[in-house]
Amino acid sequence: MLECCNDLFKYLFVYSYFVNSRLTAAGVLDPTLQKEMVLKMVESVECPICLEIAIPPLIQCSKGHFACSVCRPKLDKCGLCRSKFTKARNFAIENIVATMVAKCGYSGCPQVLKISQVREHKEKCGYR
Repeated sequence: MLECCNDLFKYLFVYSYFVNSRLTAAGVLDPTLQKEMVLKMVESVECPICLEIAIPPLIQCSKGHFACSVCRPKLDKCGLCRSKFTKARNFAIENIVATMVAKCGYSGCPQVLKISQVREHKEKCGYR
C-alpha cells in the first residue's frame, strides 16, 4: 500500500465528513457508518494486485475488475477471477483517482502530488 494511504484516508475522511455532515445532523446518516464509507472508498481505488492506489489507465476484465497500469501489463488474466481483460477502461474509478492528492511519503519531503504522480516522484525523490 502507498505510504500516502494514511494521508489519503485522512483526506477522504475529512471530505466525507463535510459531504455527509448535513445528512448526519438530519439523522439520515449514522456517524459510525461514515468511517466505513471512507474505508470502502479507499478500497475501491486500490489495485487488487499490488494494493496501491490504482494509477490509470485502468483496464477491466469481462467481469468489471481492474488492475493498475503497472500491474496490468504483467497479467494474462484477471488476478481476481481469471477472466480475460477487455479493452474497456474503468473511467469511474479513474475519475475518482484523478481528484486525489497525497504527500510523497518520504520523511522530510514536502511534496503534495496528484496520486498519478506519486510513483514517478518517489523514484526521483531526493529524500529517499
